[in-house]
Amino acid sequence: MKRTIHDPNTRKMTVGGIVIVLIILLTSGCTDIISVRQKEQHIEIPQYADKVTLTVYTTPGCDFCIQVEAWCEELKREYGDRILIRYVDVTTEGGWDEFKKARLNITPSVVINGDTLQFNEITRENLRESIRTAMGVF
Repeated sequence: MKRTIHDPNTRKMTVGGIVIVLIILLTSGCTDIISVRQKEQHIEIPQYADKVTLTVYTTPGCDFCIQVEAWCEELKREYGDRILIRYVDVTTEGGWDEFKKARLNITPSVVINGDTLQFNEITRENLRESIRTAMGVF
């Protein structure tokens, strides 16, 4: 069972901030838009149609994190330019902020085009399957 902890320091992004982020992403090579409804307002989130993005949240010294990184690099060799891997060290201030915003609670965690695998869900096979699903290959 997941427990949610309320953090009074969490800031919500304003519509102006969202517009700025969208402009930056759209001018950086974004090729597709996914629409998301959040409460009563409509927000559009860019999605890179030609690449699968893996965001890997890790902690230095974590043996399983090292194993997951090795699997990701193996998959990068297999899929080449069709996947993009971002590594986020959650012990840094920016990494911790991103980790909290993603509502994750354990490392390693891998977010693949918005779908999350955490700790015991992460296997080489699950990573490969999630990448293939994100590519539309079944």
